[in-house]
Amino acid sequence: MKKRLCVLLAATLIFTTFGGCGKPQVETVEVAKADSIVNFASYKEDIIALLDKAKVNYDFSEFFVGDEKNAPEASPYFYVMKIVLKDEPDREISIGFNNDDRIESFTASITVSQPTIGECDLNIRDYSYLRKIFNLVSEIEVSAFDCNRLMRSTRRGSKEQYESNTDAFYKKKERFFSQDKTETWVLQYSIYYNTTSDPLVFEETLAFKGNLAPRTAS
Repeated sequence: MKKRLCVLLAATLIFTTFGGCGKPQVETVEVAKADSIVNFASYKEDIIALLDKAKVNYDFSEFFVGDEKNAPEASPYFYVMKIVLKDEPDREISIGFNNDDRIESFTASITVSQPTIGECDLNIRDYSYLRKIFNLVSEIEVSAFDCNRLMRSTRRGSKEQYESNTDAFYKKKERFFSQDKTETWVLQYSIYYNTTSDPLVFEETLAFKGNLAPRTAS
């Protein structure tokens, strides 16, 4: 039971850490939980195929919440993939899918740990497969320019800001992508000074979240 609670808390964190925009306010199609279980598994296959095609060397783990046979239909269903890059163990990719109140959404992110703020220099061009995942799950075009411009803008002046207050540091910027003039997806980049880690590190995270592109369960 205790382990189950920890998994639930971890799944919830995936979908709240990169929040700030709330649920996308667009017309959505309701999806039964049983269909989402099939849909998310289908996305998993496509994502693994993208990683393998890009010859990414990684460790893979996954967890589910809410797929039990006796779970109420109205209860949330989470599926989260964790991908740790073997060649860069300080870099972790998380991809989460959620059916909450019969609405499907996703969060995809990469988090990088760096010893100094000056070394926070994530460039999406080094992880082109991640951008392909962004576009797969949203069915919109998020360009490398979109990602890198947001990250450069956030990093600008960060070193000076941190040096003026070395006890704590957190900075985040975001960009919204629209459909029919409605904010539907959000791209976010943040730098966080993690004072609970040993050794202390700066964590930079690029995340993309929003409504999941429809996929018909077979």
